[in-house]
Amino acid sequence: MALDQLSFLFGPLSDSQLRCVLRLDGQLDAGRLQRALRLTLDAEPVVGCRFARRRGRFAWERRADLDDLALCQVVACADQRTLDQELDRFLVAPMDVFAGPAAAACLLRSDTDTLIVKLHHFAADGLGMLQFLVTLAAIYRELAVCPGYRPRPNLASRGQGHVLRRAGRMGMLTAPGSPRLPAPRRGWGPIGLGEPPP
Repeated sequence: MALDQLSFLFGPLSDSQLRCVLRLDGQLDAGRLQRALRLTLDAEPVVGCRFARRRGRFAWERRADLDDLALCQVVACADQRTLDQELDRFLVAPMDVFAGPAAAACLLRSDTDTLIVKLHHFAADGLGMLQFLVTLAAIYRELAVCPGYRPRPNLASRGQGHVLRRAGRMGMLTAPGSPRLPAPRRGWGPIGLGEPPP
């Protein structure tokens, strides 16, 4: 949490965003991608939180309205110039970590797709971004086989386990009878990502 507070103090000097641009050979199923992104916020609950300041202290607070958010913009691009403009627009758009969530995505549609994923650095480091993408891809693949799939949340993230466990008990993170992933292990980096789904 001390690193988060330091990042907050230096916030005006940096936008604190991690970005990944994936140029694909074909097209993704936009609906399944939106669902996979939403479920990835369940698999890594910290990413579905907002960064809050309470009584002079910082804390992660889980957003209760994640199902209502459009987590992945889908933009049709008629030509390369439009695609480049939309890519630039999304890459430089600010993320409000105080509103949350700490992730955003944009799918640029042309003959092939370009997927852009952004994570706020308060929630993840570079390795965390890579592991987030691996988890997102694994959930996307799993949804093709089992549309009702629900990942098991990684409750070890960021030392906020007590908050995340309480959210889990309140039914905010899982659905009864949903398939579960193996128990997460503690990972590297601030996000503490566990093993990606098989």
